[in-house]
Amino acid sequence: MNTSFSRVSAPEPSVWPFRMYLSSLTFSTLSDAATVVVLPYLVLPHAGTQGLGWVLSASTLPRFFAPLLGTLADRMHLKLPLVVVLLLRALLLIGVAQGSEHLWWVCVAGAINGLLATFSGTASSALVPALAGEDRLKQANTLLTGISMGLPLAGYGLAGMLMGHMEPSMLLFGCAGLTLLAVVPLLFMAFPERQSSVPVHFMLDLKQGLFELFRLQGSVVLMLLSGMLNLMLASLNTLMPGHFVDLGLGAKGYGWFEAGISVGALLGMVLSGLLPQKHMSKQLIAGATLMGIAAPLCWLNLTPVWLGAAGMLGTGLSLLEIAAVTALQLMLPAEHRAKSFGVIMGINSLCLSGAGLISPLFAPLPYLLGMGLLVLVLGWLRGLQQEHMPLKPTSPS
Repeated sequence: MNTSFSRVSAPEPSVWPFRMYLSSLTFSTLSDAATVVVLPYLVLPHAGTQGLGWVLSASTLPRFFAPLLGTLADRMHLKLPLVVVLLLRALLLIGVAQGSEHLWWVCVAGAINGLLATFSGTASSALVPALAGEDRLKQANTLLTGISMGLPLAGYGLAGMLMGHMEPSMLLFGCAGLTLLAVVPLLFMAFPERQSSVPVHFMLDLKQGLFELFRLQGSVVLMLLSGMLNLMLASLNTLMPGHFVDLGLGAKGYGWFEAGISVGALLGMVLSGLLPQKHMSKQLIAGATLMGIAAPLCWLNLTPVWLGAAGMLGTGLSLLEIAAVTALQLMLPAEHRAKSFGVIMGINSLCLSGAGLISPLFAPLPYLLGMGLLVLVLGWLRGLQQEHMPLKPTSPS
């Protein structure tokens, strides 16, 4: 059955609020990128790879509550979740820096941080279309992807270099400072007004968001693809730090690996910007193909191979992310965007948490080969479906 949505033209939004949001995202992205490199080497000496898996699982498990958090975000002014979350996340970084030798505390802090990041993530999914406008949404998502995946290049590289001269705990204090800087632009930013709607019970509001997502054609394949994508990436985050220790490269090698992903993401952003919106299906297929091939290559010992595979991963991830997110944002009604994206984030949380627990149990190379194959198959299936679906359906006659 064909899915259709009516659409109402909105005034062209000002570019300044979007630019201020980008500046806030810049600081928070740099902080998150440096934390990705620093945190494993803060945990590994005390708890090993298994302990790191527990920390990563604790950090991603709260995404399971994303549908509830998205429903809450859809019912409030978006400035509150974005500003308060950044302040609390900065405090958590300071707390982890002071108590990293206690695995239980790092897991608890990771779980709280994951809950806060999920809340702000669902709010951002509703904010971006309102700031950018539908006609510029793909360009906005391309730019946001370039920041969120390309800008970490600086954070990874800087953190990797500083790890040889500074204690990881001191670097986490610096990450907390960057997170606090991200709050400043949001304090002076003009947030768009939320669309008024008839107040409904919280659980009924949640059910409406679920219905809007599941009525979309191809939504099941899209959610499976998103879940497997996150399972693959979380598995790499769990396995690669210890792998680089075994190779004798340590944090420096892991920083270069993450930097390679960022370079690839920048390339994917450029390619996505050059592709017209009507070629979204080809973008999905290309992204899935690159990631499927690259995943097992990351484990090979040759530096040119794993570094090139990191670039392929970033390119494929960027292409997939922009195409999938843009399509959903265009099709979902504005009043249900946060909670509907929350459903996908909730499914992703199961995959992210599961990866930290199961990936150390299997032989890495066959495991990554299987992950890559699943992403490749689902991406091709979703891409072929997309060729027969309009991105902006009209109301039925």
